[in-house]
Formats: sequence, structure tokens, C-alpha cells
Amino acid sequence: MSERVRERSLGAARRLAEIEAGVHDCAVEDIHFHEVGAVDTLVDMVGTFALVEALEIEQVWVGVIPVGGGDTETAHGRMGVPAPATVRLLEGYQIVGGPESQELTTPTGALLVGQLEAQGGGMPAMQPLEVGYGAGSLRLEKGPNLLRVMVGNLASGEANADVVVELQTNLDDVSPEVVAHASTRLLEEGALDVWTVAAQMKKGRPGMVLHVLVPVSLEAEAARVVFEETGTLGIRRMTVPRHLATRGVVKVKVDYQEITVKWGRWGERLVSLAPEYEECASASSALGLPMKEIMQRALELARKVLGPKRLLP
Repeated sequence: MSERVRERSLGAARRLAEIEAGVHDCAVEDIHFHEVGAVDTLVDMVGTFALVEALEIEQVWVGVIPVGGGDTETAHGRMGVPAPATVRLLEGYQIVGGPESQELTTPTGALLVGQLEAQGGGMPAMQPLEVGYGAGSLRLEKGPNLLRVMVGNLASGEANADVVVELQTNLDDVSPEVVAHASTRLLEEGALDVWTVAAQMKKGRPGMVLHVLVPVSLEAEAARVVFEETGTLGIRRMTVPRHLATRGVVKVKVDYQEITVKWGRWGERLVSLAPEYEECASASSALGLPMKEIMQRALELARKVLGPKRLLP
């Protein structure tokens, strides 16, 4: 096998060992895989990574993952479905119980979803090229025992797209200081953006709606912070597809004061330029010039560095 397939397979085995060690509260070296270490599991891991490489798959998406229900027999006795390792491996993904009273997603399947860095949220806009089905021998009551994989090309612009989670909660008895602190903590924990919207709550009380935008992988941690800091009793969630401009920064000097300018491109066009506020404020004080002049000169210098692509109106 290729070096890439070998590395990904070993990485998956290590990840599974770490998860199992956490579930059993023991050292990784003490883990015995039992049924998940059988030959078919190794074939699943190595075969999947080899297939993804052979098909030149660049990105993977997955819809809502059915985990089943009831219980299943393991080397440790009967366990409720989903198994503890499966739950840990699917953190950050959207799952649903049923529709069968048996295990539909195994730890191995959950492991591969994560190791392929699959994005949640379902199918993106795409041009389908091929479709494949894998059929299991187990008879299900609610539908066919099939795994379907579709391969295709992303629609124009979808290469710069992903899916994030938006969390929302209504607050009518929390002080602004507490909300400000919660917002700071959320950003420190990796939230992409945090904002509030004024709202009229029940009994005519003024309040606000706290919105948090987070990567799928950080949803659980963000929800924990919101519960801890605000005392809310419920959080709404939704998956949100989004387009992403290619982005970066360029450094320019305004009278020897270095200013960072953030830029964004969509396709071949420059669509955004924004100098860092703190650096412009510092340069304004150091040079004795209005900040708007510092910002304007930084933008002009950044345009020259980035080339002739014109800024959209």
C-alpha cells in the first residue's frame, strides 16, 4: 500500500485505541480490541483509505447518521446501542436513533467518518458522476441494509464551502456583563462568531437572543460554555451551509508603522480588504495622524501588493 494509506490506517488504529482506553479508563497499552480488532475491521480501515486514494477523493460529506437502538452483544457483555466508543467517535456529528432495534453504526464505521474528516450537514451542491452500494447480509425490518456512496464534482463555488452549526438561546434574566463574558469565552474556545439580537420576551420583558457560530467539531464544547455561563435551560441548533472566500493577510508599512491588512478573494476577484483596528489605532497615536488616514493609506498599499485585481463595489 502507499505510504499515505499506511499512515492513515495506523492513525485510525491509534485513534480507536485512544477512544477505547478512555471508555475503559485505562492506558492505551492495556487495550485489547477483541471484536473491533478482527481481520474484517482491518480490511475496512485499510480498504477505505486505499479506495479514497484510488478515486482521488478530496472531500467527504455525510448526512444524519442512524445509530440504531436496543442493545448488542460485545466481548464485554450486552451493551446499549449506540456503544460508548461509537458515541465518542461521533462527537460533533448529527446522529439519530433507530429506525431498527439493533446496531446500525459500529465503532469502526464511526471511526472512519471522523478519520476521513467528513463534514456533516448532508449532500453539497454537486454533479454526481458515480454511485456505489455496499450490501450487508443482515436483514433489516425498516429498509434495505445498504450503504450508498455518491462521487461527483462540486458545483461552482462549492469547493470553497463548508457546513457549520449555529446555536441560539433566548436570554431575559442575564446581565450584559455575563453575556459579554460568555461571548469572550466562546471565542476563546474556537467559536467562529458570536452576536446578540434584541428581542421581546414573554410577559413583555426585554431580552436578547444569543447566537453562536461554531465548527461542527466544537459544537458540544460551545454548548457547554453557553449552559455554564448563562444558565439557560435550552439551546436551539441548526446546521448552516456557507460559502467561504479565500482569505489571507498582507503586511504593509505606513511611515514605518507596520499594519496587517486582511484580504479576501472570491474566484479571481479581490472582494475584501480590512486593516487591523488595533494596529491602525496604535499607528495613529504614534504618528499623530487621524486613524481614517492610516487605514486609507494601508488599504492603498495593500492593493498594490496584492496586484491589479479590482475590488468589488
